[in-house]
Order: sequence, then C-alpha cells, then structure tokens
Amino acid sequence: MHKYDRTNLYIYPLIRDSEEKSAAGVIRFYNNKTVDSVADKHSIRIVALFSGMEEAFRARAAWFDAAQYFRYEFAGNYVVYAKK
Repeated sequence: MHKYDRTNLYIYPLIRDSEEKSAAGVIRFYNNKTVDSVADKHSIRIVALFSGMEEAFRARAAWFDAAQYFRYEFAGNYVVYAKK
C-alpha cells in the first residue's frame, strides 16, 4: 500500500526466528514503518490481520484491547478491527 503514498500505514510483523531475513525485506518495503514507531498506540484506528494470525497478534501486542474495537471477519482472508 505504500505505493499509493499512504503515510498512515504501519506494519506489525509476526515472524519466527527463521524468517527474520525475509521479514527485514518486508519492513524495508514499508519504509521501516512498524507499529513500534507509533508513540501513541491507542491512536491506532484500524488493525487488519491475515487469516490465522489473530491469536499470535493478540499474544504479542500488549497495547491492543479488542474491547475497544469492532471486529469484522472476512472468512478465509483476514480480520479487521475498527476503533469504536
């Protein structure tokens, strides 16, 4: 999406140690804009997760409170959380 000059898009890579090299390429592709660089994580209004990554995200993203978001599931594709 950064190809469309999005300035408000951040990624949160969930990787295994064996995938660090390929994740670094993805992070560079998104101009090193990770969620870790967002000072006020409570200002994050949308979270989109690929299918199968929801539990891993919730386990690692201590800042994320699902009760503060509406959850929309697009079966087999992704889950989107939108701030209430």
